[in-house]
Amino acid sequence: MLNRLQDIKQPDDNNGGDKSVRRIQIEREKPRRILEGDKRATNLRRERSVSKWGMWFVAILAVVILFFSISILFTGATVKVHPKVSNVSISGTFIGFDNPVLEDDLGYDVMTVTRSASREVPATGEELVEEKASGKIVIFNNYSTAPQKLIANTRFESTSGLIYRIEDAVVVPGRKEVDGETVPGQLEVTVYADQVGSNYNISLVDFTIPGLKGDARFDKIFARSKTEMTGGFSGTIMKPEEGELATATTELENSLKSELLSEAISVKPDGFILFDKAYDIKFTSRIEESDKPNMAKVVVEGVLDGFIFENKEIARYLASELVSSYNNEPVELVGEENILFSTDADLSNPQNIEELNFTLNGGAKIVWTYDELALKEALKNQSKKDFNKVMQEFTGIGEASVSISPFWRRSIPDKAEDIKIQKIID
Repeated sequence: MLNRLQDIKQPDDNNGGDKSVRRIQIEREKPRRILEGDKRATNLRRERSVSKWGMWFVAILAVVILFFSISILFTGATVKVHPKVSNVSISGTFIGFDNPVLEDDLGYDVMTVTRSASREVPATGEELVEEKASGKIVIFNNYSTAPQKLIANTRFESTSGLIYRIEDAVVVPGRKEVDGETVPGQLEVTVYADQVGSNYNISLVDFTIPGLKGDARFDKIFARSKTEMTGGFSGTIMKPEEGELATATTELENSLKSELLSEAISVKPDGFILFDKAYDIKFTSRIEESDKPNMAKVVVEGVLDGFIFENKEIARYLASELVSSYNNEPVELVGEENILFSTDADLSNPQNIEELNFTLNGGAKIVWTYDELALKEALKNQSKKDFNKVMQEFTGIGEASVSISPFWRRSIPDKAEDIKIQKIID
């Protein structure tokens, strides 16, 4: 800032007169201060620094929250269970019952699988053919808990009045109570048309037993088709040469055998065992008309009757025979494919067998079982330190371990679906 000095009169040393001094502008030093613009810049830098750290804080917080959220989303527990196991060497003769009576009796069921195959072969002659239709039916006994015997050639009448017969006498099991419900006894058999002809080839129907009319059993013992009735024919058809017929029949039987075994394994009820050789396969063949000139159709039908055992029942039976420490706990058989089954019984007519004597040879494992749903319920919301205490309640388990996620959780999730059980058989 400039200060202006006024003219000053000073005495003149020589003449005593006044001397005029001119005005001079003197620049004084400005006071030091922070300019307004500098202050704004400093504040801006400070704000940017604070904003930068704030952004990092928010980002880190968001990552932490996301991590925890994902961890909670994937909350779970994996329990590795090693059930008790006893390795057994099986070599002995046993008895199975079609209708077990005593608690310790070993029962079995019979499953039936039917398949057919055909092939066109050259035909050079003619032949008069008269064939009866046949098929599978299931006989139901809802009359009493006592088995019901039906004599050979018992008639079964379709809804249209056609008559079919069984060839051999059969015994139909009695009804029983299952989970509070009445379940009729059942028996699957093959029936044959009373007469030859294609009019006996029919689809699935219900049957009554005319011989029981007027009897209280008439409405309680009945039958239903398991398969269609096929093969009925009466007339002249083209006939293949014997060599062609034999070759086609053998090849069709071999193909059907593998198909029947594969299907039997795939359709057997869950929890049942079909031992190798514990079955019988029957083949029937016939010649049918072909739509092609100078050709005949060779048809082969195969029927597999398999004797199946409920896994938990035969495991219990074998454990009681072979494991000294066994105390009637629930068990299962593992490795049944290594066991050889043999019998001297005629398996071709299972309906005539009430007691099946058979031999088993081979090695397998008796494995103690446990209720997986009950285990999950017992483990829900339990602390990790109480895990072993809970597992002691399940006597079929030898060893077990648990891993919980996320890693900082100290307790098992409170939802059963978040608990995974891994069964490891040593």
